[in-house]
This record gives sequence, structure tokens and C-alpha cells, in this order.
Amino acid sequence: MKNKILFYIGLVIMILAGFYTVSFQRKERLLTKVHFKRHYIDTLNQVNNFAIPEHGEFSLQSVSDTIIICDLTNLQISFHAYNGEKLFLYDIKKNNVGTFGSIMNWSYENGRIFISDFTNSYLYSFDPFNRKNQLWKTTQKFSKCIPLNNQQFFAIGIRPYTMKFYFDIISMKDMKSFPIVKLQEAYNFDNPFAADGDIIRDKHGNVFYYAFNMSQFFSLDSNGNVRYMSNTIDNYKTLPANINGINGSQSLSPEHQTVNYFAVADKDYIYVLSNMCADDMPYSQFRTLSLIDRYSNNDGEYDGTLVVRTYNGNAIKEFTVSNNQLFALQGNNVTQYPLRNPKK
Repeated sequence: MKNKILFYIGLVIMILAGFYTVSFQRKERLLTKVHFKRHYIDTLNQVNNFAIPEHGEFSLQSVSDTIIICDLTNLQISFHAYNGEKLFLYDIKKNNVGTFGSIMNWSYENGRIFISDFTNSYLYSFDPFNRKNQLWKTTQKFSKCIPLNNQQFFAIGIRPYTMKFYFDIISMKDMKSFPIVKLQEAYNFDNPFAADGDIIRDKHGNVFYYAFNMSQFFSLDSNGNVRYMSNTIDNYKTLPANINGINGSQSLSPEHQTVNYFAVADKDYIYVLSNMCADDMPYSQFRTLSLIDRYSNNDGEYDGTLVVRTYNGNAIKEFTVSNNQLFALQGNNVTQYPLRNPKK
């Protein structure tokens, strides 16, 4: 009897070990299954860093020679010199800008901070230096929204009841919205992963939307006209949409939820932080680096990849580019890297 019990215990252990091995191998394949190679332009060298608080959720942007850090936890926006010196602190709550539910995205445009609040369907605009605030109330839920020009917003979100993904242009005057027809026709609205993405802007006023899980991005000019649609090189279309799907449901495995983490744009390029390992790099090396794929903002063509080493064991969470300098959030530090090859 005792031998039977030991036999079954051993059998269970073997099955679990085999399941773990298969799961591990499956994870490794998922992270490297898309076959592509990168053109590595440069390995960036850090020249400066400064610490930010250890606790909280932070986001950063840059303009001219200033780094702007948004503390999403405490609703504060601070302006810093490149060496980390704090130049100005704006406390959103103390200045009665409004009551926030959940900040989905923010941007600094022409001296004003714009914040979209998904929970309350609010759009806030305020000048941190002159204390001039403005509030818009929308009738629809949006996930991200930024100014398209001085009269319109560009918004993305999910339609109530139909649960359809949309791209809309919203008038600042009366908050009326209308769809961007070309995108409605061309984009994959039936794929639930399409709605998970972000909106960025380049120095020319062009707007870009990139999907975290769809390996796709497109560009609009400041009038809302579609400039182009493109794919990132780490395109995962070869992977089945229902890797972990049950009864036809569409879901990605936990380790493959994100193809691209983050992106910014300057006057020449779109910089995309990738989560995909190429065929020309061992995965053991890939895990110690942050890879930023660079695309032309004129036509979306892949230009090359920038390599950034981890700092104190921390990869890049997000970053910003200004004056041929890349500033990154790595752990509780803002790190600075000169771009030695800003343009070919």
C-alpha cells in the first residue's frame, strides 16, 4: 500500500514537472516566435540621472530644455532641468482644477497641460503658470484623448452597448464628435486588442496612435487627415489570437500581453519600446536590455534600433526625446542618454 502511495505521488510530481517544462518552453517560444531581425544603430551611454520618489506612479515628457514629470498618484506636475533641479511644482488638487477619477493620459501642449479623465468623461486644460483652467464634459467614454489642434480633440475609446472601438474628432466648442471614416473602414475594430494603445504627437503637430498588442500604428495630420498606416517590425500576426482562448474567446497568454510598451515622437522619428525578442539576439541578452525601435515619422518605415542597458537592474518603463536627448524612467530614476545618431 505504501509503495502504491509513493508511486502515485511520484507520478503526480512527474506530471507537474512535465507541465512546468512545457509551459516554460511555450513561454519561450511565444516571446521569440515572430521571426524578424533588427538593425542595431547604437548602444546608448548614460550621461546623467536623478532620483524621483520611490512610491507612486510617474510619467514624463520633455519640451525644449525642460523635463516634465507627472505624479499621477499625488496629482502634481514638476518641471526639472536636465540635471534634475526642480524648477517649478504645480499641485493640481490645491489649484482646484477639478475632481479626478482616473487619469488616462496627459500631454503638455503649447504651455498648457491637458488631462483626460476616463471615469468622469472630463477633459481638463490648465496653464500651470497663469492658473487659467478649462473643463470639457463629454457624453461618451474615451480611453485616450489629446488636442488635435486649437479647435479639436482626437479621441479613442469604446462605444457603449455596441462595445465597438472608435476614433473620433471632437469639437472643443460644442463637444460634438464625428468618426474618422478612413480609419473606421481600415482598422480592425473587431479585435479587442485594438483598443489598448496610446496617442502621441510629433514636433510638427502630427498625431500618432499605436496599439500595444496589435503591432500597428497610424498617423494623422493636424486637420485629422490620415497620413498613413503602418506595422512595427515585431508584428505578431503569425501568432493565433486565441492562444489561451476557450470557446472561441480571444485572449493572449499573460507573458504576451504586450508587444510594444511605449512610444514617443520627435520631428524626425517615432521611437517604440518593444517587448519582442528578434532572431538575431539571445533571449538571455534581450532580458538585460531595453530595445527602442525607430521609425520614420514621414512614412512609418523602420529605420533601426537603439539599445539601452538596464540601470540598477531596471529596464525602461517609459521615456521622452528632446534636443537629441533621450530621458527614461528606470526604477525610481530619470536617466539621460544622448542620441548620437539622431538622423541618417
